[in-house]
Order: sequence, then structure tokens, then C-alpha cells
Amino acid sequence: MANVSVISAFVGGFLNFFSIWIFCLMQVTPFLLAFLIGASVKEGGLDAGKVEWREIITTGAAMFLGFMTVFVLIGMKTSISRAMFNNMQLLNIFGGVFLGLAGCYLAGLLTFRVASTRMKVVLRASGYLVGASLALAYKPCVTPTLTAIFNFNTMPENMLFGAVLLVCYSLGISTAIMLVGLALTKVASMIKSDSALMWVKKGCGALVIVVALLIITDKMTLYKSFLVERFVPADGGDGGHEEHDHGSHQHEEDEPHH
Repeated sequence: MANVSVISAFVGGFLNFFSIWIFCLMQVTPFLLAFLIGASVKEGGLDAGKVEWREIITTGAAMFLGFMTVFVLIGMKTSISRAMFNNMQLLNIFGGVFLGLAGCYLAGLLTFRVASTRMKVVLRASGYLVGASLALAYKPCVTPTLTAIFNFNTMPENMLFGAVLLVCYSLGISTAIMLVGLALTKVASMIKSDSALMWVKKGCGALVIVVALLIITDKMTLYKSFLVERFVPADGGDGGHEEHDHGSHQHEEDEPHH
């Protein structure tokens, strides 16, 4: 039997955002939020600041579904995860390029014409790919909950329920970030100045471009090390901070910071 239930897996993921482990989540959180907020911002006259909540929720859901899909696939000990690991450099290049294009669009550096009826589909598809691309580059700290899940997944007969636990864990993370994103979107919707909204959207685009460059230049590991070594204590508040290496399915201790 697993030492963690579906409820504790969800809660463990959710509470990551409200604990010391948030600094590990900072590898992806600012950029997920940037896309969510940037995609929600509307400029132009009477519509300035207006948010269609149903659309932003579905776009956010698509983004986190993409994140969860890749997170679970990589976290399982399967032929798919091994294939992804063996081609991780190429996958990250594709993901980084897509993030760069998405960031350029939000920043106003790239435009394209799409019928308004199809724009919603484009946003959802883009959200899914943004989430998947960030999940590819994400190297999570192995929290106590995630450690229990990885240990459970080492046995082949536990693969199915192990996948369920990973889904619940990543759903907890996604729910926390989504709630914060909706709150920030609400704040952005209070801005009525079209020029201010334009700069909010451009700023969100710039953040997405930054992570795209980090991924393409293979500097995400340095960014992660910067966050962990400076903000996460050596004991992580729970006996040490660890990192899950994509595809290896082993728990490796980070070097203690000095």
C-alpha cells in the first residue's frame, strides 16, 4: 500500500505553494501566471480591463492540463518517460521556441490574424502547450509527499495508482497557482487605463520570453540552483531538499548551499 492517499497527494501539492517549497515552484509559477494574466488582458475603450471569466478559466485549465500531462508522464517509470528523457534536449528546444512565440505575441512583437470565433480555440491550445513546455523544463524539489509517491512508483505493479497519485499531486499544485492567477487577473481587471493594460500585457509577454531564453540556452538548471541555494534551507524544513531528475526516477540530494 502507498504511504500517501489521493487526498494527501493533492493537499501536499497544494500546500507546496504556501510553504518553503514555493521557491522550487518559482521555476515555473511566474511564467504560468504571466501567460494566464497576459491572455486575459483586454485593451481598447469600453472593453479595457474586461475579463471573460469563463474563457480565462478554460484557458487556465488547458494550461494546467498540459503541465499535469507532462509532469505525470515524466514521473512514471515507463517507456514513454524514458523516450522523453532521451529526447529532452530537443523537446526543450521546441518548448522554448513555442514559449518565445507566445511571449512575443503577448508583448506585441508578433501579430497574426485569427477569426474571433477561433481565437478561443487558439488560446486554449496555446495554454496547453505553454503548460507542457514549462513542465518539460521543470525539475521539482522532491518534497516529503513527492518522495513517498516516487518510492511507491518504483514497483511496476504500482504504476496505475502511482499515476493517480502524481495526477492528484500536480492537480494540487495547479489549483493553488490557478487561484492566485485568478486573483491577480481580478486585480488587472480593475485597471481601466488602456496604456496601463498594454504595459501589463507586455510585461507578461516579457516574462514568458525570459523563460523561453532560459530554456533554449539550457540555463534553467542555473536558475533552479539560484532559487534553491538561496531560499530553501538545507533541511528544507523537512529533512533535506532533493531534486527529481527527468527520466532517472531516482532521488538525488542537491548539494548543500554554503
